Amino acid sequence: MSFAGMFNFAWRGFRGDAIEKVKADEWRLVWLDELRGVAALAVLLGHYRVLLIGAWNIPVMDFFARGVQLFYILSGYILYRLYSNKMEQPKGKRKFFVKRFFRIAPLYYLITLIAFLIFFSSIEDPWNNLVAHLLILVSGFDPAWINGIIGVEWSIFVEFSFYLLFPLLLPWFRRNMLFSLLITLLFSFGQTLVVYLMCTDVETRTYFYNLPSTQLCFFVLGMWIADLHVRMPSIPKGRRLAMLSCGLILVIPFAIKAFTLQLYAAFFILGAFVYGYPHVTRPKIIKKVLGYCGSRSYSIYLIHMPILTYYRNEGGEDSIFFWGLLLSVVILLSDITFRTVEQKGIALGQYFAKRV
Repeated sequence: MSFAGMFNFAWRGFRGDAIEKVKADEWRLVWLDELRGVAALAVLLGHYRVLLIGAWNIPVMDFFARGVQLFYILSGYILYRLYSNKMEQPKGKRKFFVKRFFRIAPLYYLITLIAFLIFFSSIEDPWNNLVAHLLILVSGFDPAWINGIIGVEWSIFVEFSFYLLFPLLLPWFRRNMLFSLLITLLFSFGQTLVVYLMCTDVETRTYFYNLPSTQLCFFVLGMWIADLHVRMPSIPKGRRLAMLSCGLILVIPFAIKAFTLQLYAAFFILGAFVYGYPHVTRPKIIKKVLGYCGSRSYSIYLIHMPILTYYRNEGGEDSIFFWGLLLSVVILLSDITFRTVEQKGIALGQYFAKRV
């Protein structure tokens, strides 16, 4: 590829021509964007309620942390629908990795570098930590690094691990779908049980919770739901199932206080919710708000924690006014990074994938 060709593509991307081509080619379902919006807002509100912990100590908000697992379910769903028939094509795996890298890495690198500069003095082993983060998968092999700069980057390490596993997992999953789902769930639960029995240290338990082996069952659940939707597009009683899962989300934080038990309860509740959500009637305003947040969900997820950390470090006030102001700043910055970084990264991924 010549320098002139790269410059021409970059200029078209700046004008938006390349992005429009990506949008025309990319498969998407509107309701998936809505659920990504639900996941992003759940994580955002769950973290930001610490500013109003006295006034907003609502048990149901304990379940908001499960927004990360909802992201994993949606990731498995989307990858299965997008790539399940493309992996065996010529250079299919190479194109897959190129696209996924450019989808995730550009914004991740940008936020990592900004957070590194802002919080340098409080980062443990800063330069090695930064190198591990830039290598992405390396950051997950040290408890001090896995969440050492941004504050939520453990999930990026997990997501990239899923990308590496997906081409290997896909053929086996097609032959043994239900068994794949059950074995990953049992392995996750078994690992967690052993860790909780042998380790009382909270940091050790948290580290194992952050590993791909604990979270893989949610990714496979998304693949399984995607296959169900293809084979049963009518989704029998889907609306009732989704509404029932919403009711359980309200009840579970009262009935189950243990963080880990909530995680595995979420496996079934979120699975039912995603399965039935397409048949739930949603007002247009809800579709627009959730769809807007969903398209910017990755930016919201990466940006919100550094802003919260900076605000707390500077001694920010705990009030509804500043809480709302911070949310507005997060949404505004997320819109900017979505347009200037995420979309350009997606376009570059499409461009380089065609020239693998």
